[in-house]
Amino acid sequence: MLGALGLLLGQRINPLDGWIDWRGQRRYDRSAERMTELAMGLLIHDIGKISIPESVLNKPAKLTPEEWDLIKTHPSAGASMLSADRASALTICVVRDHHERWDGLGYERGRTGSDTHQFARIAAVADVYDAITADRPYKPANAPHVGVRVVREGAGSQFDPGVVEHFLRVVMPYPVGYSIPMPSGRSAVVAGVDAERPDRPLIRYHDESGRLLEAVMQVVDGAVQDPALAGDGRPTGDRAPDGADGHGPPTGGSLRELDRTATR
Repeated sequence: MLGALGLLLGQRINPLDGWIDWRGQRRYDRSAERMTELAMGLLIHDIGKISIPESVLNKPAKLTPEEWDLIKTHPSAGASMLSADRASALTICVVRDHHERWDGLGYERGRTGSDTHQFARIAAVADVYDAITADRPYKPANAPHVGVRVVREGAGSQFDPGVVEHFLRVVMPYPVGYSIPMPSGRSAVVAGVDAERPDRPLIRYHDESGRLLEAVMQVVDGAVQDPALAGDGRPTGDRAPDGADGHGPPTGGSLRELDRTATR
């Protein structure tokens, strides 16, 4: 997922925001070439982990400070494996800098803001979202809305706020096809999502008589709120009018806690 998400972000950002060249000029050209270099960087971003013992990488328990310090060497280890005649400078920067943070508290070089290349800032968002929503030896996968919340809350601190803005336009907390519980205990499914109101998806569900209905409903922390708040459900195909916007309060693990497990 990481490669596909990072490339999706790159393909959205390049024509809209462009890129800054060495003269400080904004450009929109070389799209195909640049996307190829980004894709390669995403594909091999963690190549340096082959230098880390598997017992540390897959350790189910909390890492010791010494083990964590070892984990933090994998970006530079990966970059050192890539010579200029085998990988472009843009590909290497993704490998070397994808754990840098917007606020300078990342690793290994502690770079801040746009001092880190745009491609590495894209990779940072894709890497954390993928790590949070995928099964790992040391933690189970979290739901998509948890990953979206972590990225959204990290804008301006962990992540480039501009990249996060694009991320929130293409990654929905409750994607179409996502199974979601109703207050009654019955299972429902997301049938549609408005990117302007991602926490109010169109929900398809069966009522007590077995009729298949659709309604736009508020979802908080992965659970549909009282359907009465969204009005009566309409039969499938007759979509209910949308309502007010809203974002559910963050619950569950803290951002710092999720971030630490995500960035191994």
